[in-house]
Amino acid sequence: MRVVFDTNIIVSGLLWKGATSLLFDAVERGDLTLCITQNIFEEINRVFSYPHIKRQLELNDLQPDTVLSHLLRCSVLYEDIHAVAFVHDDPSDDMFLNCALASNAHWIVSGDTHLKKIGKLGYIRIVSPARFKRIIQL
Repeated sequence: MRVVFDTNIIVSGLLWKGATSLLFDAVERGDLTLCITQNIFEEINRVFSYPHIKRQLELNDLQPDTVLSHLLRCSVLYEDIHAVAFVHDDPSDDMFLNCALASNAHWIVSGDTHLKKIGKLGYIRIVSPARFKRIIQL
């Protein structure tokens, strides 16, 4: 099953234990196919420079490059497309919708209020991590 995680879900899943790490475990087992684009990858790389993220990396004795390499190994990289401009309140969130379109992913997992407010766009459903865990019976 192809899925797009927003930046917060990816970073949380990689660096903290909890609901999002369980989703990442499913990706690592091959139960889910995580779809990303270069724009998403670059945003994650940028987020790794935030002070609280740097601290979490240090607490886990991780280097950003190691985590980014792991992310690339666990995901499928799709070409960025700009098919929709739908999230007017936060246009940067459009990259997740466009990734889902480019990869034919039917799910976007996000805690972002702008994305969750959309709920559904064509065949793409946007759900919280907790709801997605229930859907896939994790």
